[in-house]
Amino acid sequence: MATTATEGPRERVVLAAARLLRTRGYTGTSLRDIVKAADAPWGSLQHYFPGGKDQIVVEAMTAGTSQVDAMIDDAFTRGRGAEAAVRAFFVSAAEAVELEVHRVHDALRIEVRDRGSGMSQAVLAQALLPFYSTKRSGTGLGLALAREIAEAHGGRIQLANRDGGGLCVTLDLPAAAAESVELGG
Repeated sequence: MATTATEGPRERVVLAAARLLRTRGYTGTSLRDIVKAADAPWGSLQHYFPGGKDQIVVEAMTAGTSQVDAMIDDAFTRGRGAEAAVRAFFVSAAEAVELEVHRVHDALRIEVRDRGSGMSQAVLAQALLPFYSTKRSGTGLGLALAREIAEAHGGRIQLANRDGGGLCVTLDLPAAAAESVELGG
């Protein structure tokens, strides 16, 4: 999300907010920080974002969702398929993550599993909610965005602890999405 000279103050504010929220979280990011990082005039906040910080955060989330949608669409357009699209999100942790893509009834199921510590029942119950995070500098947007994207495509996402430790994230997409994907293997 690097800014360019052709972006106006509005776009720079949204991009700067997204970067800061990822690293500092909601409470650790002030409007002053956003304006400074965006190199935008203070007055542009009231002009473009009369809803204040909450409006900026929503627009940063929407921009992030659009980028993820574009990455998924690009993976399918280039014919790389569902598994390649999902693997693209987990490249840095490829050795620690198991990935399985298969059909279940009239749906495409994508399961991402790890052998970490899993989540407590209290965290599992809230993990897909916006702005919920267990990390000090977390934004609480990652899993919430994943849920929004899944639902926008008619699917759903579920989290469950694995026997023996770790977490399983299951993404189910409806038959229409499954029919457009050619599974390898």
